Amino acid sequence: MNKLEKIEAKNRLKELIETQNTLKAELAGIPVENGAEGLEQAKGIDKQIKANELEIIQIQNSLKEFSQAKGKQKQMKNYLDTQNAVTELLEIVQNSAKENVLKDWNAKLAENGVTVEEGEDSNFFMPRKMVEAIESTLLEANPVYKVFRVTTVGALLINGSMEAGERKAENNYNRAGVHKDGENKKEQSVVIKEAKVEPVMVYKLQKVAERVKQLNVNFNEIWNMLVSEITQAIVDKIVELALVEGTYGVTGKDENGYTSIVSEASLYDETKHRTRIKPITAIANAETGVGAFQSGIESALDFIRGKAGTRYLILTSAQRTLLLNELRTTYKGALGIIANSDRAIADLLGIDEIIVYAGVYESKASITEFTGETDDAKLTALLFKPVVIRQDAFHVDMKPLTRVEAFKWETNENALLIETLTAGHVDQSKAGAVITLP
Repeated sequence: MNKLEKIEAKNRLKELIETQNTLKAELAGIPVENGAEGLEQAKGIDKQIKANELEIIQIQNSLKEFSQAKGKQKQMKNYLDTQNAVTELLEIVQNSAKENVLKDWNAKLAENGVTVEEGEDSNFFMPRKMVEAIESTLLEANPVYKVFRVTTVGALLINGSMEAGERKAENNYNRAGVHKDGENKKEQSVVIKEAKVEPVMVYKLQKVAERVKQLNVNFNEIWNMLVSEITQAIVDKIVELALVEGTYGVTGKDENGYTSIVSEASLYDETKHRTRIKPITAIANAETGVGAFQSGIESALDFIRGKAGTRYLILTSAQRTLLLNELRTTYKGALGIIANSDRAIADLLGIDEIIVYAGVYESKASITEFTGETDDAKLTALLFKPVVIRQDAFHVDMKPLTRVEAFKWETNENALLIETLTAGHVDQSKAGAVITLP
């Protein structure tokens, strides 16, 4: 029963009670001397009164159940909102045998007026404070994540793009024209293309019971560890998909819900008006003396010039060192020693902000560690390339992590599973560039 149904039920109950009073008055007013005719009339009224009584009892029971359900929901919400719920959950995780964790937690919920109906125990009811903490730490978990435009529409990204037809005099070179009286307006054609990216599930399944038992820390520290570690893993994976791993619509296989910035660069084609991410090969300028790295960055900035948004340079720590050494060599004696600070480097290059990427693809050693790849040629090809990108040019859609029901508990593994349905791709023209260094 919802609120509207409750209002309707109350109105119906009031109507029935008034009808009952009227019918009882009619029944009492039937003269005895009416004989058989009066008897039939009395039987009819009595039958209606009994039917109304039954409906009244049913409505009263429904309203009572609704009130009890609301009270249960309020009591459940109140307990799950408390710090005590977090403390007691982690105490159970620490001390219970793994096959008893869910049962012990449900017993604790029952003690606090929260009853998990049969069939609901596939969902592990988490304290809301833990859920809220996961939501609030998302943007803090990875420095690259803030570059993206993040929505929660439903993890299915569809973008319509218009591609102009061939430019020629007959169509005013696809430019807006000025109309003069007596002249025909020149027709122009445009093709509407739809780009759709299907979502994938990004998850983190974290075993907790055995390692928590070995930690001699208080419950708040355990809670902070769980929240930060699980959140970090989810956001890091989304960043890797957005920067490098997303191959949706590129390879025809291993499609994973994302068309990464690197993959988008491989699709760059001016003849087909696919100009979102430009691949740039860095070459030193012998005439000006500008090094290859700086030259590549300047070419990237020229490509996105005139477009709105903060301009970010994303590179690894090793690449940052290489860039700083190149700049110091180029401007030695002219600018003095360039300070080893992101602000000094960014100002010299005309970049708004530098972000140091520290992920799977920052070095050959880390690629081997996280992927198992050992072939040197493949490792070289997988190494992260510097990226210039505009703010919000890469669109990430992910379902929010705010619903308690989104957190599953697999009792046979005693592991906490957090997951989100997500997809992502570049959805703006001249969004950025990928730079290949010599």
